[in-house]
Amino acid sequence: MTTCLANRFGRRLDPSALRRRFERARDAAGLEPLRFHDLRHTYGSLLVAGGIDLPSVKPAMGHSHLSTTERYLHARPAGELADRFTRALGGSPLPAAA
Repeated sequence: MTTCLANRFGRRLDPSALRRRFERARDAAGLEPLRFHDLRHTYGSLLVAGGIDLPSVKPAMGHSHLSTTERYLHARPAGELADRFTRALGGSPLPAAA
């Protein structure tokens, strides 16, 4: 997926300029070293962890195939999946831990 970002004059912002801006902002905020692409992965993971279904996450991430979006399933809380499986099999979910 190619993203075209613009500077304040409306001109294309080249990838190295975007990376430098990101690194300056990251360092100024005192964050741990992370890549710009890590923000994209975090976005997808937070959507899935928040209960957004994969067919809705797919276009938000710009994926062509649902199989690509499935890599974010790791973010779904295990307890939520266990409750869904239990309900699907006719049982009742366990009470939430205090």
